[in-house]
Amino acid sequence: MGYVVITPDYRGLLNLNGFQKEEDLIKVVVEATLDANDLVCHVLSQIDNGNPYRINKNEMFGGGSSAGSVIDLHGIFLNKADDLGEQFAKWAREVDDGRIDEVLAEKFCG
Repeated sequence: MGYVVITPDYRGLLNLNGFQKEEDLIKVVVEATLDANDLVCHVLSQIDNGNPYRINKNEMFGGGSSAGSVIDLHGIFLNKADDLGEQFAKWAREVDDGRIDEVLAEKFCG
């Protein structure tokens, strides 16, 4: 049929107790969102360097349920860490040495 399906690994909660603390939940969502952005960058890089899977970058889409949909929505609609609010932005910047600002400024590898 000509479809390529990618099911990525991304960081997630190690146990359900992570839902009990806002800080842990925010950080895991940011981690997973960064992982999803890195995946898109990798796929776009593959397209620009030989395109071994013959992916049409004009017909790519993401989807998911549960954690996958949370990641997709944050990846699409989050444009600045400050959009999260002061405390959430602070926690987001504690993930991966504050990569969130850089990644969102160059969303999906710019």
